[in-house]
Amino acid sequence: RFAARRTVAADTRAPEAVDVRIIAILGEQGGDDILPELYHRISAAKVRMPSLAERRDDIALLFTALVLQTCEDRGCPIPETGDLAHRLASRDWPGNVRELRNFAERICLGLEVDELDSIGTATLNERLDAYERRLIVEALMQTEGEVTRAAEDLGLPRKTFYNRLARLGIDPRALRER
Repeated sequence: RFAARRTVAADTRAPEAVDVRIIAILGEQGGDDILPELYHRISAAKVRMPSLAERRDDIALLFTALVLQTCEDRGCPIPETGDLAHRLASRDWPGNVRELRNFAERICLGLEVDELDSIGTATLNERLDAYERRLIVEALMQTEGEVTRAAEDLGLPRKTFYNRLARLGIDPRALRER
């Protein structure tokens, strides 16, 4: 009714004219998921957004932007990702940008270390850093972000532990808030 008349009735007052645009995102089935009457009213203009698989050249730039945005939102230090952004183009992203955003968030929190090994060819140093990051993040999660206890659990002096946190870009505060 609203789409046909372009009016809205607020409580008992007379209907008021409104000027709105509706933007809807539909899956690959198009209008099969919604009522045909509604689909025909909102389908004035169609824009096809290619999947990430169709625009692999955009993945590195998009990933970098998502990492920066996530780190800013969460107050985390920006992690060192090396050439990871460029290696991501070789991966399929069935969940498209949403999946890439989730991956960027896990990278920022230091939780996606196994993925670093499976994308492209990771160097020995990248694999060692990923393994060390995973152990440190697990220790911090088990101690609810308490650095001293996590360092003790791993058998490291506190100063050494802090140095490794800085080198690996791990923020214990981000893990306390989880």
